[in-house]
Amino acid sequence: MGFLAALLTFSAAILNLIPVGAKTPEASTIIRPAVAYGELDTSADKLKSRAYTLQLMRDSGHNQRYGFEYSNLRDIDETIGAVDSFGIVLEQVLPRGFLVSLSAVSNVDYKAHEDQVFGLVTNIGWEYGGKSSYRPYVGYRNNTIFTADEDVFQGINIGMSVSF
Repeated sequence: MGFLAALLTFSAAILNLIPVGAKTPEASTIIRPAVAYGELDTSADKLKSRAYTLQLMRDSGHNQRYGFEYSNLRDIDETIGAVDSFGIVLEQVLPRGFLVSLSAVSNVDYKAHEDQVFGLVTNIGWEYGGKSSYRPYVGYRNNTIFTADEDVFQGINIGMSVSF
């Protein structure tokens, strides 16, 4: 866990996400629960799958956010079982409500035979509502799981961003 904290601090410093000086009025905490439906493409099969995600992020006040992500990926037929993922997320807020994010995650008990497997999650999405505290979110989610054979989940992500 110390490695993830160090990676988050280093990444935030590199991308200038940590605000310097006084707290900006735009800075807030964002919680985003979401669900994604799509397909998990493994070396053996293509499985209809869903992912439940919870992101806890801090708005830096510079159109950038950083924080933590937890997700639970499972195929609908329960062929591979559930996969829990924990990691860090970096998000860029683009004009007109568009968002791009990147997460480095650790997949725990993937396929019930590997201890921890590194993964990379990318999201391209859109948030409605500008500065409102409740903003619906829709996006495209790609979760790459780096095993001996690279497994990829792709799906439509729907959720709600709540800021306070």
